Amino acid sequence: MKSEPFPIVSVKGDSYARGQQYGSQAKTSIVKNLDTYAKLFKHYSKLDWKRVKQEAEKFIPIIENYDSEIMEEIQGIAEGAKRRVEDIVALNARYELIYSSWTGCTSLAVIPEATSSKHTLMGQNWDWSIFVRDTCILLKIEQENKPNILTFTEAGMVGKIGLNSAGIGVCVNGLVSNKDKRLPSTPFHVICRGILNSKAMGDALGAILRAKRKCSANYLIAHKDGEAF
Repeated sequence: MKSEPFPIVSVKGDSYARGQQYGSQAKTSIVKNLDTYAKLFKHYSKLDWKRVKQEAEKFIPIIENYDSEIMEEIQGIAEGAKRRVEDIVALNARYELIYSSWTGCTSLAVIPEATSSKHTLMGQNWDWSIFVRDTCILLKIEQENKPNILTFTEAGMVGKIGLNSAGIGVCVNGLVSNKDKRLPSTPFHVICRGILNSKAMGDALGAILRAKRKCSANYLIAHKDGEAF
């Protein structure tokens, strides 16, 4: 089977402008992703779309408190895609809304002294639904006062797997523990963006530690100079 390349969406400017550009360029994929997740939320979490939007509203002040610019970008995505803000928040909070129904992925990092190229290497597989295969994109983000970003993500989401111009990369995988709760919290995908917004490893770790978290996840963070956590 021939593998088609993922669409590239390039955005720049302030947070709201970036969101508008994203939503406009990826509108078709975002709408398809919303239709897909309407089915997945119903199947895995027994939530119809009216209830999904009600739940999504609870995440808005948490995202705003975590990073107001990320929330502005989400609002811009909604405007560009001609959808409600709650729709786009629901996509970004899909890990929490479907949490514990599916876990997996394997991520790895190798530091320079263990590689023939003497570079830090990162990688992962992605064990998730085949139904979102056609709505994934490569999102290129050019932003002021923060690193530029390249992230592989699902259309409508602000971040996931990726790397930035400061030399920081992130890979992820889902986890489950007996202390997890499906409650409003800082969305997993928003935390990924917080990591990718970071200029230094300390900031990247802080992007996780300052988040309000209610369910388990593994964030593998590495730097070009050889650190990996």
